[in-house]
Amino acid sequence: MENFFSINTLGWAVVAFFVLGWTYGVLSFSYYATKNNIMIVTWWWLCILAIIFLKLSPFFLWGLMPLAAFLSLFAPGLIGTIILTGSVLLINHFF
Repeated sequence: MENFFSINTLGWAVVAFFVLGWTYGVLSFSYYATKNNIMIVTWWWLCILAIIFLKLSPFFLWGLMPLAAFLSLFAPGLIGTIILTGSVLLINHFF
C-alpha cells in the first residue's frame, strides 16, 4: 500500500484533474469544443500515453502540458506535433 501513496501519485492526480476536466469540457459543451481545445486535449492524451509507454515520471507532463497549450496557439498542426514529439523523445533520451 505504501507504493500507492508515492510522490508520483500526486503527479498523476494533478495531471488527471486537468486532463479529465478539460476533456469533459470539450466533449460536453460545444462552445468549448474549439479547434485549439480539441488539439490541446488530443496532444495531452498522446503525451500521457507516451509517458506511460516510456515509463517516465508523470512530473514531465507538468512541462509538456503547458507546452502543448502554447504550441496549439503558435504552431498548430503538424509543426506543433513534431515539436511536442521531439520534446518527449528528448526527455526520454536525457532522463
